[in-house]
Amino acid sequence: MRKTRTHSILALVLTTMLLTFMLPGIAESAGLPTDKQIHLTVMTNTLMKGVFDTNAEGAEYTDYFNYVAERFTEMYPNVTIEVQAINGSERAAILNTALQSDKQPDVFFDTVMALTDYAHLGALAPLDAIVEEDRSDIEEGLWKLGIVGDQLFFYPFAQSTGVYQVNRDFFVRAGLADILPPEGELGKWTVEEYENVLKTLKANITDDGFYPMGFYCANNQSDQFSNTLLKMYGGEIFNEDSSACIANDPLTVKGMETIKSWADAGYIQPSPESATYITTREMFRNKQLAVVSTSSSNALADLYDMQGGVIPAFDVSYFTIPGNQSLSMLYGGCVFQQKDPERVAFAKEFVRFFSTDEELVTASAILALPVRQSVMEKVAGENQAADIMMQASPYVKDFTGNIPNYVEFRNLLYPTFQAVFTGLKDPQTAMDDLAHDATELIEEGRSDSVLF
Repeated sequence: MRKTRTHSILALVLTTMLLTFMLPGIAESAGLPTDKQIHLTVMTNTLMKGVFDTNAEGAEYTDYFNYVAERFTEMYPNVTIEVQAINGSERAAILNTALQSDKQPDVFFDTVMALTDYAHLGALAPLDAIVEEDRSDIEEGLWKLGIVGDQLFFYPFAQSTGVYQVNRDFFVRAGLADILPPEGELGKWTVEEYENVLKTLKANITDDGFYPMGFYCANNQSDQFSNTLLKMYGGEIFNEDSSACIANDPLTVKGMETIKSWADAGYIQPSPESATYITTREMFRNKQLAVVSTSSSNALADLYDMQGGVIPAFDVSYFTIPGNQSLSMLYGGCVFQQKDPERVAFAKEFVRFFSTDEELVTASAILALPVRQSVMEKVAGENQAADIMMQASPYVKDFTGNIPNYVEFRNLLYPTFQAVFTGLKDPQTAMDDLAHDATELIEEGRSDSVLF
């Protein structure tokens, strides 16, 4: 497999930079020097408007980190901070150009998935030394999502949980009321129970244009849920140390065979290979589907739209992904390496500050779901859907393996599903090909990674 020119150039540049960063510098345990002028650049994706109220008049994407900067510079008057918000579609181009000219930001706040490759390239500084000894306020599974190799590079701040959302009205009409969870609780189901639900919905709901389940794989946006659903029988996508793709594990192949059988039986809407997350969710919102995958942010948007009359109202419940799984898109801060070790130390302290300060971490509740149990308890009762989704944290399964080149792996996964749905490949062949091609991709990434 040919390496991309940009990736190779960055690897060379960052390897050279890493040698500089490894020179003796400020000790992690030492006090920060307050007699030296430090300028930090903080970049954030366009994720969170406002400080503690997204709906505040004039709210901007830079507001939260400008407020963090204001409080931080009160403690460290020698520090100046510039905050920039960039769109996710511009992130790679901006960062790659900045790294090649040694003008990378000091702090970046985004999803872990979007920035993992920079840890492999040696562009990020490990954060293990700034993590408080008592880690119990955050689920261990969420800490693991911030680890690449064997080091922590992302400080968990918030998460967008992935579960299944169901239209309770269809379940009641189909005689499936008994499987619905009590109000305020997350439902759980085995694969066998879920398959029986699909079969019963198909047999008993005969509305025009209705299908029991939504599924989509038109583009790489399908990776999170399709990856997780493949593991419904306990199979894996990556081996234990994420050095290879093992998607042709018999249990994972069985997962693909089952998904294909659901499509063949008419449990899934027609042509899932050309369906997107947006089009599938619109079918659910328009009462054409009984079950759909959802993130916490989209589920909350549905409730707001029902309340505002944007879409017809109906009762909903939330379940684990079949096989008692959930997934989490983790949001957190990371620190880019710099030639000035004191600048890196202040950047780490900035990340530690907004990730642990009692006031500042409450903002995680307006971004997505908080990762801290203490914040969850504080906001409990404000929104029932959020309360239910918080119950999914113990079932989180990592879908990326924190492999290098995961973004490129996404571009292998959805065509695999397309080939199966269209009959171009049988499940075994498709998964064999995915395992082979993805392992090549991982090996290429590991050869460039400074973590292996």
